[in-house]
Amino acid sequence: MPSKSNSHFMQYYLISVSFHYPMFADEVVKFHYLKSLGKDLGAYRCRVVTFVLLDDELQLLAGIESGADPSPETYLRDTFRTFAENCPVSFPFRKESEITVKSQCVRDDPSDLSELTVQLHAIPRQKGYVRRDRDYWWSGYQTLRGNYRWELMNTPYYSASP
Repeated sequence: MPSKSNSHFMQYYLISVSFHYPMFADEVVKFHYLKSLGKDLGAYRCRVVTFVLLDDELQLLAGIESGADPSPETYLRDTFRTFAENCPVSFPFRKESEITVKSQCVRDDPSDLSELTVQLHAIPRQKGYVRRDRDYWWSGYQTLRGNYRWELMNTPYYSASP
């Protein structure tokens, strides 16, 4: 349900994108995709709370303004295809490759969003990419901790404590 505290009503979604192939095994491609996605999502009236990009999947926790068109699923499919066609580095994309995008509406309660954020940041550790959540570079964890500013996120950037 939309938060009444927002000037633009937002509905929060947990969005899962499965690429069915490790298209992002190369970290240079990950970087370019996140940079491209940051520009695209800003135009879509989307506020990314956090994200995790693995070799073959993307998880986003985002608020999308009511009335945003098209659906998050269609939008992410289209923006990925545009990225794939214009990516400045080569990567294993095939035009017939299919991606699956699913979105689930979530409550905009701050404690629920915080819990989902922690769960998303744990995925790379759970899948064996890293030993500690904070060691995974390709997630919103780095921005939330003040270590790196991913433009994809519309979250205030906090400087990490020394």
